[in-house]
Amino acid sequence: MISAFRGVRLFVSLAAIASGSTAFGQGVVKDSPASSKSVSVRCSVDSKTCVVSLLPEGTHVAKGDVVCELDPAAVKAQLVEQSKKVSVAEAVYKKAKTVREEAEREITAYLDGPYKLELQELQGRVTLARDDYSRASAKLESSKKLFAKGFLTPSQHSLAERAVERAKVKLDQIEGRKNLFEKYTKAKATMGLKAEVEKARGEELIKQAELENARDGEKKLSKQIEACKVVAPVAGIVSYPKGIEEAADVSKGNLVCSVMPDQTTEPQAKDVPKASAKSQEAKTFEREITVKVKLNYLLYLPEGYESDQAKRWPLMLFLHGAGESGDDLSKVKANGPPKIVESKKDFPFILVSPQSPGRGWNPDTLHALLDDVKKTYRVDPDRVYLTGLSMGGYGSWALAAAHPETFAAMAPVCGGGNPRDASKIKNLPIWVFHGGKDPVVPVVRSEEMVKALKDLNAGEVKFTVYPDAGHDSWTETYDNPELYKWLLEHTRKK
Repeated sequence: MISAFRGVRLFVSLAAIASGSTAFGQGVVKDSPASSKSVSVRCSVDSKTCVVSLLPEGTHVAKGDVVCELDPAAVKAQLVEQSKKVSVAEAVYKKAKTVREEAEREITAYLDGPYKLELQELQGRVTLARDDYSRASAKLESSKKLFAKGFLTPSQHSLAERAVERAKVKLDQIEGRKNLFEKYTKAKATMGLKAEVEKARGEELIKQAELENARDGEKKLSKQIEACKVVAPVAGIVSYPKGIEEAADVSKGNLVCSVMPDQTTEPQAKDVPKASAKSQEAKTFEREITVKVKLNYLLYLPEGYESDQAKRWPLMLFLHGAGESGDDLSKVKANGPPKIVESKKDFPFILVSPQSPGRGWNPDTLHALLDDVKKTYRVDPDRVYLTGLSMGGYGSWALAAAHPETFAAMAPVCGGGNPRDASKIKNLPIWVFHGGKDPVVPVVRSEEMVKALKDLNAGEVKFTVYPDAGHDSWTETYDNPELYKWLLEHTRKK
């Protein structure tokens, strides 16, 4: 069943304590003016720094004026090193992209060069053989007439017949070679070239992700430098806490200064009730936000789903690899569970197999899709399982870290994740699979996740390495009935 998922409604609910709520700005964290007379401004620079300059105490400032400047030297040094990492990552990604493009050109060069020339040669030989056969056949017809009139002896006539037979045998042989060349030689020659393209594409995706991570780190450090200029959140009079002076050390979260707001800066509307001066009041903010997303997916409903209207079924979410991305949904059936259910009709799960329109997976979109499916179909919410291969293996680790409360168990195949996310999924049963000789996603990507989990004494972590397997570790994994048995043994922990 082919389905399309679109239109997600997200609800934002924020409970705030009226006398202690916080808001975030450039280089500051400010306390609500409703709670006190002054607005506190705190350091938001991650690394330890010191005060370079500050306005005299008692200075009147406008909203947005620079009150205090912190030393950005340490952050700038980090930025220089991070920029070097970006440059290296850009060069490595560019090289990986070039390798992939060259591998694709190899296929084109073979088809337009050696293959085309040899095919033309064979076609020419077929044409000559057909001409020889036509001439031999014409001579035989003439020989028959002369022989009937007594102008040729039987042996002379026999020579014409044997000539036709030889021409026919030669024509069949050459046509056979041409057909064999078109059907099998081409496929065999291009198979290895295509494998090189897929290998190069996988390496390119990995290097692209590493480049994006390096650039994200560079952007974060640039924002940290901006945060070294502490600005006034409101108009008013500046004051400083004890110890804040030029050259004083400051860490993240330390109080830098306070601003006494002008009385007319933020007038309250007459119809808004004021908070009590003697107690805290609990407040709730709620707004409906609609985010439009679209995701095509394959849906498989197990046998018995329609006949048993009361039963709740386990659900498996499968994430494909990079090669199946795009808008041709049939490509998702190439590997894994979507391929299996094409022939195996007793698959015991509701199977949801989305297609990524580009590169990578968005955890929030996938989670919204799951919510939609669970509302539409009879899904057992305590038996939702997650698996994926290659790019889908990366997506599985990311989705589980973003929403660990959703799943009963997970089985990522030849993927990788962020070891820092291990604490988020340490209570989730995980069975990891990888090929020991994987040239696309090195087995170390899974090893580092397993190690991070075991260092945290995670509840249940299994790790299967196929010593001689390359990137395709998914065929053996998904053909193993023990995987599905293991998944169904687990229910969501509450």
